Amino acid sequence: MTIRTIKKVAAFACVVAAAGLAGCASVPKPGKVASETPPRLVAKADQTLAWDNPSAFGPVPAAEAARGASVCGSLDNDKTKFKATGYHAGALDAYGNPFPGGGFYCVAK
Repeated sequence: MTIRTIKKVAAFACVVAAAGLAGCASVPKPGKVASETPPRLVAKADQTLAWDNPSAFGPVPAAEAARGASVCGSLDNDKTKFKATGYHAGALDAYGNPFPGGGFYCVAK
């Protein structure tokens, strides 16, 4: 898997985690500050990837807002638009490696 593919999968995994719970009373939300323990992509029983702990993300810093909009916006389709609601500088990919520049938690607008 290339870095570009992993980044795209990471962004998609954010959406899977949020979309999978869209019908529930609450969708996981980032915390008020980023956790010391970074969120990590993990394989769920159905083999999709999702963040293991969305509350480990903190708010999206102003300096990362444009990049977050770009990363999450890359998931947009005709029916759904996405936005970054969380950021963690040490977010881990499915192999346990940090994403260069951190990772975003994306949800449908």
